[in-house]
Formats: sequence, structure tokens, C-alpha cells
Amino acid sequence: MSDTPRIIKTMGSAIDKNLRRLLTGISFALFGLGSLDIAFVIYPLILVLSRNANQRRRWLQNVISWHFRVFLKLLQVLGLMTLRIENIKRLRADKGTLVIANHPTLIDVVVLMALMPEVDCVVKEGLNRNIFLRGVVRAAGYITNSDPESLLAGCEKSLRQGRNMIVFPEGTRSVVGKPFSFQRGTAHVALRSGCPVRPVYLECNPPTLSKAHKWYDIPDRPFAFHVRVGDLIDVTHIKKDQALSLATRQMTRSLEQHYQAMLKPCGSE
Repeated sequence: MSDTPRIIKTMGSAIDKNLRRLLTGISFALFGLGSLDIAFVIYPLILVLSRNANQRRRWLQNVISWHFRVFLKLLQVLGLMTLRIENIKRLRADKGTLVIANHPTLIDVVVLMALMPEVDCVVKEGLNRNIFLRGVVRAAGYITNSDPESLLAGCEKSLRQGRNMIVFPEGTRSVVGKPFSFQRGTAHVALRSGCPVRPVYLECNPPTLSKAHKWYDIPDRPFAFHVRVGDLIDVTHIKKDQALSLATRQMTRSLEQHYQAMLKPCGSE
């Protein structure tokens, strides 16, 4: 009899976890359906309503941001996650800024784009080859990572035109328990364009939707997602009296050390 409360508690925990797994699957399915609605309904409507490429880009980015906000709200309403944001006003005041962030989860870009209604970003080449989504990707002004030179040129052009750009310096999701390792492309873009850099620090506890987790690997409790927007980083002084390649390496190391100081490695206690 003494084990009965513990057994009941264990069963309740298992039921709760399976329910959250089911709700997570439903949430991602609805997210996918919403993406198809944008591709097949909203995007064609925008093509009809406007011939101006910049206006189309702004409208699409706002629609995508709204779609992401609805998805995040759904996750919160269903009790799957909590979301805490610090210093959001800094992001909303930025113009022509390179917004960089660590990459602990699958939904990092969703969170950032939900917070920034108009922002450019780098997307995987696979989206540009997707027959359903490639039109949306191009019209929204997103830059694919297919070619390094065109990627750098596209980012630099976007920033010089006063648009914000989201980049994840790691290039892929963080490896749980490992120190941050940044690619040099982010520093290259910042130094070539001379733009300010806005660091954003993302934390997810307990770890989920990471590179080591499938979407159905549900943690034992709802995950808490924490977004902190940091102070601008001025990079104009780094390039003085240095070749661009040396300055790029210096800045990359500096950003890695900065994030190591501001955040624990993904998944560490």
C-alpha cells in the first residue's frame, strides 16, 4: 500500500508527458498547415495586390511574423512552453543591424522573427528548392546559404539598405554540452558592412528540440524559453591596421568568448 501514491504519481506523469507529446505533434501539424496557407493563399493574393517588390517583402514578412506569433501563443496556451523576453525594445529600435543569436533549439528563428515583424534572415538552400515555398522565400527577401559569396553579398546589401538581418553564427543548432563554435561568415558580414551587431541570448530549460532531440522527445515538464537582448557591439575598431581575414578571425574568437561568458554551453547545468 505504501507504494500506491508513488505508482499513481508515476502514471500521472506518464499520462501528462504523452498528452504533451500529442499536443506538440498537433501544434507542429497546424504550423505546417499555416505555412501552406501562406504559400497557396496569402502569397498569391499579395502578388495580385502589389507590383512593388519592397511592399511585397514587407507584407510577407509581417504575415510570417504573425504566423510565428500565433504558433508560439498556441504552445503557451497548451501548456507546452513558457516564454520570457528581456529588453525587446532594443530589437524594435534597430535599423540596419546584424542580429546574432546562439542556436539551442529548432524554434529559435521562429521566436526571433515573431519578435521582429520586418527582418531578413538566412535560410537553408532546401527551402529555395521547395516547389511550395520557394516563391515565398524569394519574395520575402530571405537569403539562401547555397553560395558563400552570394550569401555574403546578399547580407551586406540588406544591411546597407537599413534592414535588419538575423544570423546564427554557429550555422546549425548547438551541440548539447559543447562550447560555442562560430563560423567566420558572421564576422565577415559585420566587418564588410560596418553595421552594428546586436547579440541575443537564447536559453531553453530543460533542453528540447535541440540537435540531439526529435520533436517527440518531450521533456518531463514544459520547457521555459528565455530571450535576452544584449547591448550593441561596435565592430568598427576591429579592422584597423589589419587584413580582413585576420580581423574576421579576431572577431569570431571575440564573439565566441562573449557568448561563453554570457551563457553556459547548451544543456549544461
